[in-house]
Amino acid sequence: MSRRRHRVVRTKARSCTGKVRHPDRATALDRIRALRRLGRVRLGAYPCKHCGGWHIGHQPKPRT
Repeated sequence: MSRRRHRVVRTKARSCTGKVRHPDRATALDRIRALRRLGRVRLGAYPCKHCGGWHIGHQPKPRT
């Protein structure tokens, strides 16, 4: 197995494994709203190029 291919497999595993897959953006945003009620503020939804679903992740801190 080539080195490059191994790196891609690892990236896919890190991108999807252990994360909740939401079927669409609206569902992911609904979940973010629920999490915000628990005090988690900087979250965003993003499409996953590996599984075709949507994941939720932390957004970077705003620069000052």
